[in-house]
Amino acid sequence: MLLDVLIVSIVITLLFGHKLSNLKDLKLKWIELFILGFLIQLAIVWLSFKNVSFVEKYHFALHILSFLLLFIGIYKNLHVPGFKWIGVGVALNFLVIFANNGQMPVSGIGLEKIGLSGYKEILQSGKYLTHTLIGKGTHLPFLADRFYIPHPYPRPTLFSIGDVFIGIGLFILIFKGSMSKEKEG
Repeated sequence: MLLDVLIVSIVITLLFGHKLSNLKDLKLKWIELFILGFLIQLAIVWLSFKNVSFVEKYHFALHILSFLLLFIGIYKNLHVPGFKWIGVGVALNFLVIFANNGQMPVSGIGLEKIGLSGYKEILQSGKYLTHTLIGKGTHLPFLADRFYIPHPYPRPTLFSIGDVFIGIGLFILIFKGSMSKEKEG
């Protein structure tokens, strides 16, 4: 979903005559924390399929560490348009992940609706350490990846309420960040 938001944000920004080159003037700080946080999350997924015991044993702590890095990065960038929305979205996703042993619950029905029913077996196997299926024991299921955009949308997807907030923040970041200084005033 966030890739779609990024593309739509860029298109709308350009239609309004903003210059993407103005994004370089944003005073972004500690970007390395975002990169490291996302790399940790990718490593958890990749290494869990390689049966790396350290990751299997400490995936919860590693996932929480990745979010702590994201939170620090967000805090350092609250002055940038959109980051407050992004922070709310990340916090909502963190809450549901923390409440569910470091895993984002995912709707099995949603997976079927977007044509990814095969992923249900992977999630049930427990090998996918960052996600799990929504079930009776799921905490805060209303914050889970339970909403979906099905076909004929070109990129059917599942998303959470947190993802919506992150998407709004991303749009604001690109749209406002690409405005010329004269238009901001």
